[in-house]
Amino acid sequence: MIWKKTAVFLTLVFCLCMLSAGSAFAEGTEFGAIDMTKWSYNADAGCRGRDAGAPAGVTDLKAAVRFLRFCDESMPGDAERIFTFGMSGGGAQSALMGATGDSELYTPYLEQIGAVMDQRDAVYGSMCWCPITNLDTADESYEWMMGCTRSGLSDEEQAISDALANAWADYVNSAGIKAQDGTILTLTQSEDGIWQSGSYYELVKSEIERSLNNFLFDTSFPYDASASSGKGGFGGQVGMGGPGGMGGPGGGKPDGGNIPEGFQPSRSSNLYPTPQTVLRHHLSDTPSSFSRRRLMWTSTVRESPK
Repeated sequence: MIWKKTAVFLTLVFCLCMLSAGSAFAEGTEFGAIDMTKWSYNADAGCRGRDAGAPAGVTDLKAAVRFLRFCDESMPGDAERIFTFGMSGGGAQSALMGATGDSELYTPYLEQIGAVMDQRDAVYGSMCWCPITNLDTADESYEWMMGCTRSGLSDEEQAISDALANAWADYVNSAGIKAQDGTILTLTQSEDGIWQSGSYYELVKSEIERSLNNFLFDTSFPYDASASSGKGGFGGQVGMGGPGGMGGPGGGKPDGGNIPEGFQPSRSSNLYPTPQTVLRHHLSDTPSSFSRRRLMWTSTVRESPK
């Protein structure tokens, strides 16, 4: 069976869907006419979530890998070429799957749920998009960076948010994080916001500005945000932003244009006529606490290519 040479992708929680290699089956296509070596296969494995606690989720995924190996002779794909892939929480699960293959630490948990014990659970590879792995400090970094985007917090909730943001500054200033030139990055207290100053802050701000400018420069306008669910991956038929890769055909410079008179994009709007409307949309409706702890960046559409 020629399809035994192909890979199997194990989908994890909060996952990104990966398109399999090859083209879609055309109507009336005979199965025997398809070169199955050009295809991969997705296996969607359910697993317990945070309510069950660790290591329940990874245990379930390991059980799924063992089951796939148990069924290797009767399923398409090669059980020795299993890849895990996930994003965010799924990225963390994927990282653990890649790092703990066949670990004896999971044996009692696998036995408890009735997993196939005479099979291995090591995977061929793991793909991890923005994995949440630094769980000890994740909440602190989130509140320092994003706590200002939520409104309606009670006094107690706001106090917790502020305390976590302050704790993140303590962590950064003790971690010895270095810039590319070897400079130690730190945060300093600021009059506006919570620790919104210092070399670490400036680096984060510059990366946000660079990322936003790249998006505005590489994207053709009018931009339809709903295209992110289109064919071929993020944002369109081929790559991000529409046909032909990021930014549409040819990757040309965005048309700055003028904001149409009376145009007020709402939170449910998916169509942005100009780069300015993107900025207006995302900088509108900011909570009052934004002034206390905002990342004070200003972004413009660049006038020259990267």
